[in-house]
Amino acid sequence: MPRDAVPPWRYAGVRIAAERLDGGVFESLDWAALIARYDTPDALFYLDSPYVGGEAD
Repeated sequence: MPRDAVPPWRYAGVRIAAERLDGGVFESLDWAALIARYDTPDALFYLDSPYVGGEAD
C-alpha cells in the first residue's frame, strides 16, 4: 500500500516520539562510564537495569 494511502494519524505516534528523542543519545556502556562521560547539571539519565539471566548478553 502506498504511504500516502495510509491515514496520517497512523504515523502520529512515531512523529511525536521522533521529535521528543531528537538530540537524545543512546549508548551501551557500563553505567559508571556513561555517567562519567555525560554527567552535567542538565543531564537526565534513564538507566535500564540488567535483565535476570541476561548476564551473557
